[in-house]
Amino acid sequence: MNKDRRKQIDATITDLEKVRGQLEDILAAISDLREEEQEYYDAMPCSFQEGEKGVAAEEAIGNLDNAIEEIENLDVDLVISYLNEAQA
Repeated sequence: MNKDRRKQIDATITDLEKVRGQLEDILAAISDLREEEQEYYDAMPCSFQEGEKGVAAEEAIGNLDNAIEEIENLDVDLVISYLNEAQA
């Protein structure tokens, strides 16, 4: 691999490290939203939990859980490792 491509990989790794930080911030924001929605659901009377608002809250919680899981499954470190190996 030539010097120019190594520099491009180094720049890409730097960008990925910035993205990792952004993803951590996004994950924290989604986790906060999920917690707020769970608190909202938990504070509902049982009759509301079984109603339309309760079902909608449960669905929102499930979707937020899915979003959190997908972000957590992104393995930026592995991508960086592959890029480092490519330029070796």
